[in-house]
Amino acid sequence: MTGGCDFERDIRFHRVGCIPKLVEAVVARRKGIEQGIEQGREQTLCELLEELPASRFGSLSEADAAQLSLWFRRTLTAPLLEQGLAGEE
Repeated sequence: MTGGCDFERDIRFHRVGCIPKLVEAVVARRKGIEQGIEQGREQTLCELLEELPASRFGSLSEADAAQLSLWFRRTLTAPLLEQGLAGEE
């Protein structure tokens, strides 16, 4: 490899100039992995939250955005979830 760093060669020959680049690459990779894990956790949480009402009351995919918004607002104050999802406003 000419004009750049060959990390294995440079570490073998203790070429210190490329070590900061190696450290930077390792840190960037670790940060990317951590971000990917966090995104995966968030996605899983979103999927679980979407499944909760469906597992108890059946699919909500037929409801439009206005109906879902209404149910959301009502379930915040209803003593029972069933009451929040029942009837019209």
